[in-house]
Amino acid sequence: QSENGNPTEEVTFSNLSKSLVGVLGPGCNHASNAAIEYGKMWQLPVVLPASVPETTWTKLEASSAKPPYFFRMAASETSFLKAGLTMTGLLGIHKVLPLIDSRFHVNHGLLEQVVLASQELAIQLVGKNLDFLSMGLRGLGIHPSHFSSDAKWLVDPVKAAARVVLFLAPSSEVVLFLCAVYQEDASIDKVWLMQSPPRWWTKTLDYTITASGFEWCKEAHVVSVALGSINLGQNFWQGDSSTQLSCSNLTAGQFRTAYFMGQDAQVGSTTSASREYRVIDEGASAADAVCMYALALH
Repeated sequence: QSENGNPTEEVTFSNLSKSLVGVLGPGCNHASNAAIEYGKMWQLPVVLPASVPETTWTKLEASSAKPPYFFRMAASETSFLKAGLTMTGLLGIHKVLPLIDSRFHVNHGLLEQVVLASQELAIQLVGKNLDFLSMGLRGLGIHPSHFSSDAKWLVDPVKAAARVVLFLAPSSEVVLFLCAVYQEDASIDKVWLMQSPPRWWTKTLDYTITASGFEWCKEAHVVSVALGSINLGQNFWQGDSSTQLSCSNLTAGQFRTAYFMGQDAQVGSTTSASREYRVIDEGASAADAVCMYALALH
């Protein structure tokens, strides 16, 4: 376990099996730092199934202190964002408006990489000067408190800005904003770029509208505005459910069913019926990490 990227308790070889052969990291950014530290300390292979903070990854790549056999099983958030900006340029659009969570849920390293990628690809970031978040960053800050029955003041600047809007905010705020857009102008013609979990419009809608006074906003409203949006992220679950997995006698679809059933949750659900934790899709890449590592050791 870790807190703010630091181990919460001291772990040594004396209280672990002498047959320890590697470190399997967690699925979240900050906890990954702790896993990396143990890999460096013990000089063991480190397999991180989902995330590595962008700043940590950059430092590791340039450092001689990088753990031996360090594997990241998922592409970085930056690589997906850069792909989205590249597609924008290929479409002949060279202005992008970032909408950024003003509580700063997005890490500094990621924002810096967005600025660098936009400069490399000759994409102009438009909006207010947000240098206090990252050097050269422009965009608009959004916050749950901004959303009310009168959201015109928030939506109008977006309508007048770039054709492409890049969300750098949690899914709950993406839903809130699209509800506000529907309320003010459902015909708004934008290309939405976002990094959200699969079916994000269903996972966050219930508590979002209850907490913010958007009780009228339903899934169909959000989907109608977001139609044609581009989700810049990985698909954790294999599209071909009949594919045989190399590490078991299960198909990809059977593994997905077993993954959720083993946690007393309905397939695709984000909550376990009897356990006190959220069920996350990153479990798929964690399984891939264990599988590939086991095959390598074998």
